Amino acid sequence: MLRQGLRDFSISRERVRWGVPLPDDPEQVLYVWVDALLNYITAIGYGDDPETFQRYWPADVHLMAKEIIRFHCLYWPAMLMAAGLPIPRLVFAHGWLTKDGQKLSKTTGNIIDPFDLLQRFGTDAVRYLFLREGAFGADWDYTDVSFIRRHNADLANDFGNLLNRTVRMVVRYFDGVVPEPTGDPEAVDRKFLALAASLGERVKDAVQRVALQEVLIRIWDVVEGANKYVQETSPWELAKARKGGSEQAGEQLATVLYNLVDVLRLLGYAVTPVIPRKAEELLRQLGLAFDPAVGWQALTAVGTYPAGTRLSPGEVLFPRYEA
Repeated sequence: MLRQGLRDFSISRERVRWGVPLPDDPEQVLYVWVDALLNYITAIGYGDDPETFQRYWPADVHLMAKEIIRFHCLYWPAMLMAAGLPIPRLVFAHGWLTKDGQKLSKTTGNIIDPFDLLQRFGTDAVRYLFLREGAFGADWDYTDVSFIRRHNADLANDFGNLLNRTVRMVVRYFDGVVPEPTGDPEAVDRKFLALAASLGERVKDAVQRVALQEVLIRIWDVVEGANKYVQETSPWELAKARKGGSEQAGEQLATVLYNLVDVLRLLGYAVTPVIPRKAEELLRQLGLAFDPAVGWQALTAVGTYPAGTRLSPGEVLFPRYEA
């Protein structure tokens, strides 16, 4: 459009049954895209509540579908500049969703029923799956098979099972009370904790780029790292050695389980924007109450879980979905 050259266009239309009439010509109403775009600023106080307007404008992100970027990237900035107002800091256009390779259509019956999905998977899982399965911004295709596969792999196996097995081991080996980490951390401990400690910055970077799929990929890097940490440290073997009289194995066992619980706490806060109900349940099983004041700081506060806390085992977060 820019290469074709910009031309003036009329901001009014001949009067119809609806619309905002122009003050100097009652036979004309505002063109709908002028009327509609103004809502971004009038809704937040422009013209009658300067304090609120100053707080929220300019917007950090304007989010819309890609087919309407002409109005948001040309008309809207021009209107704002004409009024002497700052323009949005970022305009982000999301892509289109298809199903089984075909355009969504009520006529053909190629639809995604949100109520059916919620009944089958639950609200938290549906939010996760739609944000994780496709790159935000690009077009992507929904299939039942990919949805179920992602649910079982990421949520049931990797995430839910991590919480379940960790809680069970603390209950079995320490009567449900999270032990104090003892002894010097080994290389495997340091590597795992370094991965967890880097999560905050990596998530922040992805959020600032509106790379929402990448946010979840970064979080699941830590989930996968935690599951790998379990395999590498083999707490069940340490428990056997402790039972056989090895004090060092007992110290290592306490450290490993503390680290797992502590990082699960971190993950609980990291996933809260996407799976809030399950995140709250995770923290409850860790003996903690969700604290909104902790917020972003939780993503870098490795090693702050209060040892000596009693866990509250509960149901599996995400049971496997069987088609």
